[in-house]
Amino acid sequence: IVRVITPGTSDFSGNETKNNYLASVYKEKEWGLAYTDITTGHFQIIETPSFETIQSELNRIAPSELLLPQDNIYSNSLFSDYYISSIDKSWYSQTTVLKDRFPEHLELLDRMPVAAKAATGLWIYIKNNIPNSEQNHILRITSLQDNTIMVLDKWTRKNLELVETIRTNDEKGTLFSILNQTKTAFGARLLRNWIQQPLINKDLIEERLNTVEELTDNTFLRKDLQKLLSKVYDLERILGRISLGRGNARDLYALATTLSYLPKIRSIIVENNSKKLDKYLKSLQHLDSLAEELIAAINPDAPYTLKEGNIIRNGYSSEIDNLRAISSGGKEWIATLESKERERTKIKSLKVGYNKVFGYYIEVTNSNLHLVPDDYQRKQTLANAERYITPELKKVEQKILTAQDELATLEYELFLKIREKVLANSLAIITCAHALAEIDVFISLAEVAIQYNYCKPEIRTDGVIDIIEGRHPVVERLTDLFVPNNTKLTRNKHLALITGPNMSGKSTYMRQTALIVLMAQIGSFVPAQKAAISIVDCIFTRIGA
Repeated sequence: IVRVITPGTSDFSGNETKNNYLASVYKEKEWGLAYTDITTGHFQIIETPSFETIQSELNRIAPSELLLPQDNIYSNSLFSDYYISSIDKSWYSQTTVLKDRFPEHLELLDRMPVAAKAATGLWIYIKNNIPNSEQNHILRITSLQDNTIMVLDKWTRKNLELVETIRTNDEKGTLFSILNQTKTAFGARLLRNWIQQPLINKDLIEERLNTVEELTDNTFLRKDLQKLLSKVYDLERILGRISLGRGNARDLYALATTLSYLPKIRSIIVENNSKKLDKYLKSLQHLDSLAEELIAAINPDAPYTLKEGNIIRNGYSSEIDNLRAISSGGKEWIATLESKERERTKIKSLKVGYNKVFGYYIEVTNSNLHLVPDDYQRKQTLANAERYITPELKKVEQKILTAQDELATLEYELFLKIREKVLANSLAIITCAHALAEIDVFISLAEVAIQYNYCKPEIRTDGVIDIIEGRHPVVERLTDLFVPNNTKLTRNKHLALITGPNMSGKSTYMRQTALIVLMAQIGSFVPAQKAAISIVDCIFTRIGA
């Protein structure tokens, strides 16, 4: 068995804008949750006394597979919405395995011991299911604190239709579909996460809003970056495939192509004197030489398989170039042999062929056997023909096949060496991917703000929510007849009771207000003429009976 594929350890994702999470839950006095997407390297842990927090986070990430201890004392029915795999309970206690792999996170793992156990069970499960793989792209473990993001329970996410619609579970018709004008797959995944994890820190929210504002004000900066980002490949998943031992030469060339755009992206940021994007310049450096070597080394038309050869570009290795010359020179000699032998033997139907069992041969039909010269040596008899070899053909055949075998072996060995150079730069590549993803999301939010006439909200902390001519971001895209509405809540007037007949828009108005607040707290401009939004730490909504 080379590998066991499960829903959470599969490196195939049907939707490039979604993460494919494998999660693990463990319980002592506290609850511990760990989850990772092995295709991107994202690895996060949570420790909390609240089972509701665990439920909410599982609902947000929607893991394709959930790991639980075999003799768990908490019922699987608590997690009946997920595909469950039971694992040996002893795995959870082997935390030294995880600490040895991530020594830089010892303080975090010691501070969150139950989450560390959940993460250890997860890590051992991955190692057992994907042997001979180092997961070098999983570089850091991050923690999620209860008090850093807005609380959104299952029903709120569902009823606000943030990333899936209620009726069809489709992206079309969601807030994500409206805000997503990203150009990269990893940018789309980050936007999806932002929408589901609004911030509650005023400084962080305003930093995002100010970045979006700069991009709305600078069309050249926004459009020039968009053009380059549209050419960028999915760095996270390319590195994931390479790290898992499943990357091929085309992945390396896609990586090289993407990295080759970094100097131009840096230049655009510098030339436009961007005060908000210049913080990303450092993250977009240090990979130019790797890009140059990959472009020099990898054949852009390489096959998908690695053992067939033709993966190294001409001129990169003199040894490979020499072997190719021998192989192609021999093939050219064989190509001329057929016409030469036809002329010598007067057999017009004579042909020279090759198969993997018998090698090269000269084939003569039965009707021409009387013309076969004495130096032909019978090699194979067919129903309607005979196949022959000559000493000269045998000598050239040996030369060609030896060169081809050596060439395939050498190309594969060089590929492995180049792959190791890529993996040695994993941290720089992941850092670059994260920077490009954030830039992509900010540009997307700016583009949407301009196209749909959104305003920059004022972020407050005094309990006031004052929205002038607010609009529902999704519904207004479906009709030209949407009527804007005002909303005003204060500390003294913090409740609004809405009445009216069925189908008069009460639910739309409530969801509109919730979405405008949520959009402001992810750092997005909002669909209103003017808006002052006080930060909220949670949103609850239940629509319908």
